Amino acid sequence: MSKIVFDIETVGEDFDELDQTSKDMLLRWTDDEQEIQQLKEGLGFSPLTGQIVAIGVMDVETNQGGVYFQSDIAVEKEVKLTDGEVREAMEERFGPNVMLTLDQIGLTYEDAWKMMKEEILVQRMTWWFVHAKAISQVTPHDIRQSFRLYLADHPPYQEWKYRVISIRGEHPEEIAEKTIHLCNASGFSPETLVESLQAIDPTIQVSSEFIATDPDLSQAHREALAPLSPGEYSAPKLQISRVDHQTVARIFYLSEKIDHPAPQFKDLSHTLRNELIQQAVAQTSTTYMDKLRKHYGFDAAHLKEYIPEDLHPFSLE
Repeated sequence: MSKIVFDIETVGEDFDELDQTSKDMLLRWTDDEQEIQQLKEGLGFSPLTGQIVAIGVMDVETNQGGVYFQSDIAVEKEVKLTDGEVREAMEERFGPNVMLTLDQIGLTYEDAWKMMKEEILVQRMTWWFVHAKAISQVTPHDIRQSFRLYLADHPPYQEWKYRVISIRGEHPEEIAEKTIHLCNASGFSPETLVESLQAIDPTIQVSSEFIATDPDLSQAHREALAPLSPGEYSAPKLQISRVDHQTVARIFYLSEKIDHPAPQFKDLSHTLRNELIQQAVAQTSTTYMDKLRKHYGFDAAHLKEYIPEDLHPFSLE
């Protein structure tokens, strides 16, 4: 006994075009934005809010079948086709002088128009079906998993803006004590105290402002800055210079610390969902086209059997 496979495609009503009573009834059991979005996307599965737009039938033993669809549904669901688009497609296909080309190939304008219109409509309906399948493949679990992967690549971080006062000389510890006393007493940032600091000792240098994030901040600088609030100076720290191996006293001044928290799921869910849908569309479209090429004998292996290897459709001279 033959086995027949059916593939039924449905589309739902536009939720925004429903009357308010219908909207209220549909939203009665939803609790959040995610459930509302799922409801809108699932309107095609209810006989009250959806309708069949295509039915595919295939005999699995003979590998033969057909597809039936409502062309008027394409217009209702914004798969629209204007006369201008058909004319533009005909000019691209037959050149700027459409009538002359049609006359040369023995095709009437009406037949060419109908052929082109049906071709474009089928292309757009095919896109619709592929896109609809892709949307159904993307689940809330997939979006959550994509969000977790995003957080792994984009963790929360802090941005530090600070300056460093470097003190060299024969007695850096003594000079550093005088320096920190002046800085704390003034209440100003170090770049405004350069003249006063160099009056204490000409070896004192104030750096330009450093801007660094957590991954870029050295361990020594992080330890000095972590206890500080913006506008505070650290206690002097004695370090050995890597250049001349002399003892250097450093005082850190924190200008600003900016927290960059991890993004919230609600802020990224829409973007992540669209990215997953685009990936699913690419995969579904490739699979669908491969099946069509194989079924109708347009796969590469089949073409090689019938097209001579030395065939050159055109040449450039």
